[in-house]
Amino acid sequence: MLSIFRYIDPVRYLNDAYTHLRSEDPSFSMRSWSRALGLKSSSALSQILKGHRSIPSNFVPKFAKSLKLAAVEKRYFGALAGIGRSTGIREQELWMKRAQKIYTSVSFELEVIENLRLFDDPLLSSLMALVEKKDFRLETRWIQNRLAQDATASKIRESFEFLLAHGFLAHDSSGRMTRTRNHLWSRQKKLNETALAHAARAVYFKGVEGREGFDKDLPRARKAIRAFTASLLEQLAEETDDSNEATA
Repeated sequence: MLSIFRYIDPVRYLNDAYTHLRSEDPSFSMRSWSRALGLKSSSALSQILKGHRSIPSNFVPKFAKSLKLAAVEKRYFGALAGIGRSTGIREQELWMKRAQKIYTSVSFELEVIENLRLFDDPLLSSLMALVEKKDFRLETRWIQNRLAQDATASKIRESFEFLLAHGFLAHDSSGRMTRTRNHLWSRQKKLNETALAHAARAVYFKGVEGREGFDKDLPRARKAIRAFTASLLEQLAEETDDSNEATA
């Protein structure tokens, strides 16, 4: 599952979402997505995905509906799209602050969900335990011989990418992989707003040339996590809406 909260570039998110949708349905195409978005042709969508055109505000709800984004995810995506449409530094900073505020409001819930996935997938826990061994080797065969369950090389690589991306593991100064969290529950109290702003500026002022370019039958536990995720996001959306009404 793609999470919009892992992105600061909405164009990259849309491209990854398109790749994900095609992997689930090979018949899915730019033309079929354009029709689902209610567009007359695929040219506008193609221009957006190539980074040649900013995301219009009236496209935000179309993409949100197509990608089944929750209300708070839609607002975050809209804020990222707003950064790209900005014509001046002041306007861009306002959108950045809005994106940062939304992200901060859900950062703890996202960490909870990541921790739940760690418990849900025994391979992740096993890899974290192996990393702590003095003779640990980042070699597929060495790892496979010490796992209690079968795991392909690609699955091991994907699992390590998840653990590194979400801060469970890291590389030390010597290049050795180490465990970074002694306790799973470590609430992030504040997002570094300056880092987000600089990262967002780098994306939009660097240009498109600099941009980097699952599940079928899920077990009950993973389905429960998805339901829990959706419930949290919807609850956050309602609380944010109530807060906005109270301050209006």
